Amino acid sequence: MIKLSLSGADELHRTLQEMAKKLGKEKTTAILAEAAKIVTRAVRIFAPKGPTGNLRRAAYDKGLPVKAWYPAVAIAAMRGRKAPHAHLVEYGTRPRYTKLGKSTGIMPSTPYFSGAWGAVKGQVESHIESRLSEELDEAMK
Repeated sequence: MIKLSLSGADELHRTLQEMAKKLGKEKTTAILAEAAKIVTRAVRIFAPKGPTGNLRRAAYDKGLPVKAWYPAVAIAAMRGRKAPHAHLVEYGTRPRYTKLGKSTGIMPSTPYFSGAWGAVKGQVESHIESRLSEELDEAMK
């Protein structure tokens, strides 16, 4: 069994490089892509349902191309074209005004993305740990 513990970006980078060397970059990226899917599903559940539903549909996950400098990466993110307002919903806005000085009000923050991450963080970590353990056990045979 592998114990996975991460605290910073540098440590994450080193850990991913080690895993990629032992497992192969493609397998490592595939495992991280599976974890990103867990986050994406949670974001779609946590995102507020607006009149169009675009905020929920904008969530996506993707395994990124393997690079020599960063061997294994997968992300969960929001498509900007489908929901260009996603950051405004997540973080809210301060008071806004038109050019004529009329107030358009504020938008309170609705931290759906960070809320989703908080809800599934433990599940994602255990998924990565168990899948890496399986793959490393298989590779050692």
